This record gives sequence, structure tokens and C-alpha cells, in this order.
Amino acid sequence: MKSETKNRILKAGARIMLEHGFNHTGLQEVLQAAEVPKGSFYFYFQSKEDFGLQCIGYYAENFFARADRFLQDPARPPLQRLRRFFSWLAEAFAKSHYKGG
Repeated sequence: MKSETKNRILKAGARIMLEHGFNHTGLQEVLQAAEVPKGSFYFYFQSKEDFGLQCIGYYAENFFARADRFLQDPARPPLQRLRRFFSWLAEAFAKSHYKGG
């Protein structure tokens, strides 16, 4: 089970990396957004590369959990599930002003 602090770091990091990319994401920016001290980062992650890999896992886990709500809905036929899923994606991209992925 992930700690709340680690989740905050991953959530902030995933959001910033989606906007700026891995190479243009600074650890200080992530730590400020997560409101945690630098020591917390190195408690949970061996390096920036380790952090990047864990961010990918965090993002994928959350994305697929949300997608499953649409795609695994037994109350709807498959085509309707797909349409609802793509509508959700379109709304999410519009809400983020088409930034982040």
C-alpha cells in the first residue's frame, strides 16, 4: 500500500510531466506542488528515473481504473460503452485545454 505522501508526489509528478515532459520536469517543482520536503522524495524513489517509471505506473493504474467504469459496464451494450468512453476522453482533453498527453 502506498503512503499518502508518495501518492501526493506521484500525482503531482504525473500532472507536471504530462504538461512539460520528463526532461523538463524538475524535482523541486514536483516537491513544491506535492508540498513535501526533498528528503521525502529520496525516501520513496531511488532516482528521477525511478520516479518517472513509477509515475507511468501511477498514471496507467488510474487511467485504466477510470476507463474500466465505462468499458466494463454490463448495463450497456459494447458500442455504447465505447462511445461513452471516448466522450469522457474528449471532455477530459477539452477540460485540460488539450495539454497533457
